[in-house]
Amino acid sequence: MRNQTDTPSQIRFGAANTNLFEGTQLHRIDTLNKDTWQVKLAQLDFGTENLLNTTAVAVMNPSFPFIAAPFDHVQAFKNVV
Repeated sequence: MRNQTDTPSQIRFGAANTNLFEGTQLHRIDTLNKDTWQVKLAQLDFGTENLLNTTAVAVMNPSFPFIAAPFDHVQAFKNVV
């Protein structure tokens, strides 16, 4: 596989190549469901402002180009942006 810079890419299953990380660490979190990437979302920050007033559930999917959230959370996000 090749990426935009024509440098070889790689796929790993069960591990991460930490040589490709810059200035950050990989953190593992438990999912709420074995069939999806549902996770507990305790806080959602944009800049210095926390957009959530309560714990929520987030579904992460790297191939899905949308952000879904309850309407009032989306409105709070839009107001900050």
